[in-house]
Amino acid sequence: MMAVVIDPGHGGENTGTVAGELVEKDITLMLAQALALSLHDLPVSYHLTRYGDDELSLLERGQIAEKYGADLVVSIHVNAHAVERFHGLEAYHWPGSYAAKIGADAMADVCPKRLRAARVVVARRPDSADSRWLENPRAVLSAFKAPTILAECGYSTNPNDNEYLLDKWGRAEVVSCLRSGIVAALREIEEARPYDRDTP
Repeated sequence: MMAVVIDPGHGGENTGTVAGELVEKDITLMLAQALALSLHDLPVSYHLTRYGDDELSLLERGQIAEKYGADLVVSIHVNAHAVERFHGLEAYHWPGSYAAKIGADAMADVCPKRLRAARVVVARRPDSADSRWLENPRAVLSAFKAPTILAECGYSTNPNDNEYLLDKWGRAEVVSCLRSGIVAALREIEEARPYDRDTP
């Protein structure tokens, strides 16, 4: 049975982005809990890196994923930007992680219309031209050994995204989007594995 580890970003004193009533650590935990419940009908085990308002280092998050034998990790976050017009879902993955790419593409394909935009971002290595703004995504992705998708589920600083994430129906649509990515990534992982064959 494959194992999925869901990583709700931030926690404890590390609140993440805060904009109006939206606090990233709370939104990511609500999304993670609902996402875990949505996986109950799949033949996988699923675990969260935190189940409450706990502050964990990236190292600790990676250790938890290893403890559960993660085949796939989805790290959930909420974005922010000084420019209010920035909006939509962003899914990050390492360039060499094909399963994570498949999952990220699936998330983008079924991104809720209310978020209005979705893009998949390849988190290239530190010597790339876009290195500076990818520093935080790279740090998160580097914490895990398993194929990992970092899902930035909208911008807290965009009024539309903010309102959407504070609404339970909006969060439910985001969860459905994340679930689609997990299903697609797990299918790719399963197909890439060699079949066990009986030897005569």
